[in-house]
Amino acid sequence: FEVGKKGEYLYSNLGFALLAQAVATSQSQDFHTLLHQNILSALNMHDTVMVRLLGPRISGLPMGYDLATGSPVPVKTAGASGFPAMGGAGAIVSTPKDMMRWLRWNMGLRAEDPLNDLLPALQTPSTRTTTGPGGKGSELGLSWFIAKQSPPRSPAYELVWKDCLIPGFSSFICLSSSESP
Repeated sequence: FEVGKKGEYLYSNLGFALLAQAVATSQSQDFHTLLHQNILSALNMHDTVMVRLLGPRISGLPMGYDLATGSPVPVKTAGASGFPAMGGAGAIVSTPKDMMRWLRWNMGLRAEDPLNDLLPALQTPSTRTTTGPGGKGSELGLSWFIAKQSPPRSPAYELVWKDCLIPGFSSFICLSSSESP
């Protein structure tokens, strides 16, 4: 979907959901099974599941928080139900322990992880387009937005980040390299 000047496109959650569905269909598997086989099991994230498969396990998960009311909210399916991958964060829920495993992997802190070879491809711009109108200099990688920062009094550095805001779900995570993480 072209927005304005040449090479400027809108980011699309639907595009990623359609890609996930196409991969699952081509493998004659459902999205959740492929996610577990290829990513979650390899990262030892065994407590991470799709919302619709939670059942009695839901009581052990962290509750959401409503900023407007200051109250916890129950875990629920966020986003659209048309494709399993279209919900917030791929319609999966996780525990703090599993999320720390995922974060450590993305930071390159899990020595000899079977998925480590994927990190450069995931955290490197795969296109020279911006993330949307005015894009703020961010580029789109395979799973992250990448923004080069040039603050006035320090060397330039790169931010690797992703946010999400759909009905029932919001998130933000940002990684930056450091000499002393």
